Amino acid sequence: MQDKKNKILFSCLTIIIIIAIIIVGIFIIQDGKSAQLVSNTEYANLNSINIVAKSSDIYIQRSTNSKVYLEIRSRQKDNFQINNEENNLVVTFTPSLCLIGCRGDEEIILYLPETYQNILTLNTTSGDIDASNLNTNAEIKTTSGDVDIQLALQDYEIQTTTKSGEIDIERPNVKGAPNYLNITTTSGDIDIE
Repeated sequence: MQDKKNKILFSCLTIIIIIAIIIVGIFIIQDGKSAQLVSNTEYANLNSINIVAKSSDIYIQRSTNSKVYLEIRSRQKDNFQINNEENNLVVTFTPSLCLIGCRGDEEIILYLPETYQNILTLNTTSGDIDASNLNTNAEIKTTSGDVDIQLALQDYEIQTTTKSGEIDIERPNVKGAPNYLNITTTSGDIDIE
């Protein structure tokens, strides 16, 4: 009877070890890949942009023309969804599975034209959000990622929320401009220049 229990226990342990080796092998193979451009799309006449990324970084940069460009860099080709119904762009991005040696190079880059003045919503859990020359109203939320915003010389309304990430906002001194900032943090630092 004891021999039968030992054989069953040995078989179960062998199966668990084989499954663990397969899972670790998948992670190691996945980690060996660097992020590559998996999506590069242009849009015109968008009413709103909503990006949700868990731990990947989001970058907002200035477009060189009147169109919005979206780039996604990832180690996988199927870990994001893009939905554009009635010119309302929704991007949901889940980072690639990663266990050992993660490079942290997965990112979403959104190029906004100077003329874009519509809704912009950015949401991450632990990814950083970096926006340069932001010239539109924006709602920016992160749990533990950092937020770094450089505002353009336009009127704006920025709502930024984080729990433990830092918030840095650089804004030009525009006399008489009706600018509105709503910044909330639980334990992170806030720096406004």
